[in-house]
Amino acid sequence: MSARFHALAIGGLLLLWAAGLVAVTRWLPPAAASQGGGRAAIGTCAARPPTGTGVAARPGTFFRLEPRLDAAGTLIGQRLTVGRNGVGSGTADLGAGSAATGPTEGIVTMVDDDGTSSRIDLVATAGHCAITVYTSTDVVRRAILDPADGSVLLHLVARADRSDLGVWRVGPGETSARRVVEPLPAALGLGRVWATDLGLDAAGQHLAVQSCLDLQCLTRIVDLGASTSAPRVIRGSEQGPMIGFSGGLLVTWAACDGFPCPVLAWDPVGGTEARTLIGDASAAALTGDARLLVVTESNEDGERTLALDPASLASVTLHGLRAGERPLGNAAAQSQGVEVDASGIAVGTAAGATRLIHVTAGGEVLP
Repeated sequence: MSARFHALAIGGLLLLWAAGLVAVTRWLPPAAASQGGGRAAIGTCAARPPTGTGVAARPGTFFRLEPRLDAAGTLIGQRLTVGRNGVGSGTADLGAGSAATGPTEGIVTMVDDDGTSSRIDLVATAGHCAITVYTSTDVVRRAILDPADGSVLLHLVARADRSDLGVWRVGPGETSARRVVEPLPAALGLGRVWATDLGLDAAGQHLAVQSCLDLQCLTRIVDLGASTSAPRVIRGSEQGPMIGFSGGLLVTWAACDGFPCPVLAWDPVGGTEARTLIGDASAAALTGDARLLVVTESNEDGERTLALDPASLASVTLHGLRAGERPLGNAAAQSQGVEVDASGIAVGTAAGATRLIHVTAGGEVLP
């Protein structure tokens, strides 16, 4: 994978995610926020944006979703903004049940639903245009782009009763999807699922399908190259939303209802025991190559930001961050995503300033 996306750190407030209310702790690029009427409406692409092997990453491309409210304060939809380096270039008004992931290779994967059908669009941030790649009369809850081959992986639920229909894949040039992961088995005993998240490892070989209640989560790890193999199940009462793969480990938040919160690492071979990477984290994200976890530790002694190897637990304190900067982590309830290159990470402040940085072995922060 040439790049990974890094998105808003929301933590474990999954009820807000399930309801589409993703306005908790927001990092807004100030230039993007000030574009106003200078942004054009997202139009229709003349052709499918190029994706897959050989397509370069576009570090600095971003999306942002903001709630649209009526006069009574009721959520009626969301506004999607896309752009690069903090400057918004295109917008689109979407329904209340919309979602977005990425960018991956400059492409935002967008889901919209009008109450009778769902559609998936690939939005090219460079040309602020979109093309529909899949529609369904059932409800698409989540969709991600697989940069290995340009296909889209999506989670479906039945429109009539919201029962789980599993995870499906639709490839470039295809209009129908094929199921790659079965619905969550009732035998796992998780109960009513509030939200489902999807994540790929760096090689695009393993897919994490995470099913969450209000706090507690369960993750199935699927080998996409071995369709007959049963998924490995990672479960534990302390498992919260996933941050992503790092090597063979799955990194997640703990099941918290606020910050600071522990960050955990799970070995799919074991599946039930987690290792605590850091106990009091207020923000966390993996670098683009997923080799390092950049995490801000907050406790009674103050605050510091570390670069930590999840496999060895070796860590180094970062030097060169600006005041108030924290990593912009990838979380399920994301309302913003920023693409980074292999060794990079996005950081931001509560005031809205964002930038891309690189971390050296000695802990120095470079542009």
